[in-house]
Amino acid sequence: MVQSAMQEVFGIAISLGTVNKLRFEASDAVTTYVDEAKQYIHCSKVVGADETSFNQANLDGCNPQQRKAWLWVAVTTPHASSRLILVILSRIPSFIKTTPDF
Repeated sequence: MVQSAMQEVFGIAISLGTVNKLRFEASDAVTTYVDEAKQYIHCSKVVGADETSFNQANLDGCNPQQRKAWLWVAVTTPHASSRLILVILSRIPSFIKTTPDF
């Protein structure tokens, strides 16, 4: 999907390996900010959250058991000031498991 979009939109041929490498680099670049968002949501008094499952393949080698993945969205108040979107291979994110009120 990313490969064809890069080719069609920008005329750039890119390998699947390069797409995966860039995905990991981008993920590493925002790790600190994601951790801060998790902590903020963890400490918030009111959090709206929702999940949906989807089939996650193993194209990147990180899901050899072909487990179902979960898309989590968490929003805090007031006025949805903080949003966090996670895609994980667990039904319940670890930062929610450690919250005694859940």
